[in-house]
Amino acid sequence: MKRAKGSRPVGASGKKRKTSRSGRASSPTAPTRPHLGGPLLIVAVADHPLGGALRLAEALARRDHLTAHVLALVPPLSVSMSALESLAADLEPRELDDFLREKARLRTQRRVHQSVGLSSFFSTSAETGPVETTAAAHARGRAAAYLLVGLAPAETTARNTTVATASRLAAEAGVPVLACTPEVDQLPDSALVVTDFSEASLRAARASLPLLAEGGSVTLAHVIPGSSATSAAKPAANVLRRLADELGEIGKITVQVATLEGAPLGVLAEWVPQFDLVALGTTSRGESEAEGEVAAAVFRHARGSVLIAPPASGSTSHRQGSR
Repeated sequence: MKRAKGSRPVGASGKKRKTSRSGRASSPTAPTRPHLGGPLLIVAVADHPLGGALRLAEALARRDHLTAHVLALVPPLSVSMSALESLAADLEPRELDDFLREKARLRTQRRVHQSVGLSSFFSTSAETGPVETTAAAHARGRAAAYLLVGLAPAETTARNTTVATASRLAAEAGVPVLACTPEVDQLPDSALVVTDFSEASLRAARASLPLLAEGGSVTLAHVIPGSSATSAAKPAANVLRRLADELGEIGKITVQVATLEGAPLGVLAEWVPQFDLVALGTTSRGESEAEGEVAAAVFRHARGSVLIAPPASGSTSHRQGSR
């Protein structure tokens, strides 16, 4: 997806964002951009759009010389029975399961070929079972670095359904989940990390870096409500710069920091559509109310991909970060 061109939007308060660059100039000895640490798993769920996820996976696999596996998930037999009563009369349950899996696998294989052609990077399979637990088991079994799913276009009735699937997968999978709209057709050039200064935000930033195209940029942004802007802007910018420094040397990727002034949900509505990728961190398997509001706003307005970084290993309770 190409990022919108032209002037940058302003915050909900009418003030432009305050930004600074923390990227380091590259040199022949500068560290290279982080690469993906393992294969990719793309999960095909029902009729959720898959083209954007497949095209991004193909670009990542080609660049980093990785494999990508597409897993078609078939609802358990009890869910499918009402639509297959005529077949069920002639087939044993095991035979019917086999039939449904093979049908899903062939359909998914056609979707892969339609999106990326006869790519040598992809393999396909189908599995029967609940979406979240089955996908999480395959992600662990394949040591997947990222799990990709489809995200319906904004302002469509299917957007909420695909968002719910991505969110549940993020809670179960234990790896970053990348939800891609059908508009995605290349590596992202720009990423926005909505940060609350927590470790979760830093995990989201780190997870976004290997996805960026060469010469891309990542923006660490913190939203300051209008009533607090005067006193909070400078301290917030200092913390953002420290977070940028913690990311370390990342080759030709530029890191920027931004303090955005205004009502948080209004600011996100203006800024999220301007980026190819938006990254979110989660602090636990049960998100806080504020996390839920931010995630909902990001998913509502995203035009490219949304990355959800998993909670820290072993996290079971809320961790309160500065907001």
